[in-house]
Amino acid sequence: EYKVQHIHVGKLLATLARSKKEIKEAMDNGSLVDDAVVIEAVSSEMHKYAKTGWVLDGFPRTKVQAKAICTRETGFAVDKVLLLHTGEDAIRANFMAKI
Repeated sequence: EYKVQHIHVGKLLATLARSKKEIKEAMDNGSLVDDAVVIEAVSSEMHKYAKTGWVLDGFPRTKVQAKAICTRETGFAVDKVLLLHTGEDAIRANFMAKI
């Protein structure tokens, strides 16, 4: 209905991991991907969909990432934040689907 792009950062990084060794190694080790790498990837997607708009899912995950988006390091200013709370059952089901 709203025609905005859903930028799911976990899926974005999984796709990029196919061609970027640094991302693949971090994900394989269960580590967080380097903040600078995540910020660059997310920023690129944000610019790609600048005309239609986007919703970020899974970003920011760290203080460094939050600061980057709040200080326009991504090239965008935050004008709205939507925080969605999910019930424990939904969180558990989502987690179980991933393992």
